[in-house]
Amino acid sequence: MARSSLTRRIQFAAAHRYRRADWTDAENRAVFGACAHEHFDGHAYTCDVTVAGPIDEETGFVVDLRPAYLLLLKRLMRDFSRPGALVAGAFMMVACHSAPAPSTQASPTSASAPPAAAPPRPPETPRLEPQNLPLPSLAPGSARQQLRTSIDSMVTDPQFRNAHWGILIVDPELGDTVYAHNADKLFMPASNQKIVTGSVGLTQLGPEFRWKTAIEVRGDQKGETFNGNIVVHGRGDPTWSDAMRGGDAQSAFAPIADALAARGISKIVGNIVAEGNAFSDEPYGFGWAYDDFDFGYSAPVDELIYNEGFFILIVKAGKVVAKPLLISSKPLLTYPKVIVRAVARERADSVGENKELRANWDSTAAAIVVTGTL
Repeated sequence: MARSSLTRRIQFAAAHRYRRADWTDAENRAVFGACAHEHFDGHAYTCDVTVAGPIDEETGFVVDLRPAYLLLLKRLMRDFSRPGALVAGAFMMVACHSAPAPSTQASPTSASAPPAAAPPRPPETPRLEPQNLPLPSLAPGSARQQLRTSIDSMVTDPQFRNAHWGILIVDPELGDTVYAHNADKLFMPASNQKIVTGSVGLTQLGPEFRWKTAIEVRGDQKGETFNGNIVVHGRGDPTWSDAMRGGDAQSAFAPIADALAARGISKIVGNIVAEGNAFSDEPYGFGWAYDDFDFGYSAPVDELIYNEGFFILIVKAGKVVAKPLLISSKPLLTYPKVIVRAVARERADSVGENKELRANWDSTAAAIVVTGTL
């Protein structure tokens, strides 16, 4: 028995809009994103349904398409015509199988047989036409659609099969969501958090913003001598660093010295005191790994951060073997405290006797411990 298949393709568009009438447009966009757009948020779909089976000898049908067509439309409208959604369709037949042609072979009898009566036609089933509803333009070649397609292609690239992507692109003027992928998932941002921090800082503070570190004198001045304390009120100025001051972080103190000299002060009998609590949190971030504290990127942060919270050790080998190395620090000469356990060795020592030079923070001694050989 002959078999055939029939595929019906249905192409349709669905659009929806979510909003609360008692909210402003801005409030609706903030909550519902692109779904709150006044022209709806639309998507294009293609549905292929294939039926395969033996061909009926009398009708040439695989299946009566009319009830199958109605069933397909019913399922389609049920699944997509929910409250807040609009559906319109463009329907077309992709392939069909026609009834077999009548046989032209002569009858074995001498008299011609009368033509066989045609089989009774099934009752006509009323055709259900899709509703012609006004929909927004869903131009597949739009810039936004091209962007979505490009990002989808990147996200689904096999080379990233073990990666986790979290993407959210929002139109800054309309507040509409241009693209979202795992946007509500939690990720460890790592170093790219600087991009967000810098962008927020520029937006909220502006490119002309400058930090102000207040200097207060508490005491009495007698001639050129000041008896009392110099109080520094930090505000988190990150520019007190070698990187921002041409390799000389200490130049940040020059304006302070100039201001004291302008008051006729050349000698201070007292202390330099830090005050203020601009950064009230812990100096180390939540979840920072303890074994990363020896690296510059895990430097603690507070309102009087200096040289981005890290320093450089300069190590020199002495002339006497097995004696401690000579170590100095910069930009400050007296901080941090350094415990030297590293020693000098002969240049001709075998590789097996060489020990890697390491510097690690010892929290119990509140000092940097240098070990190894040089």
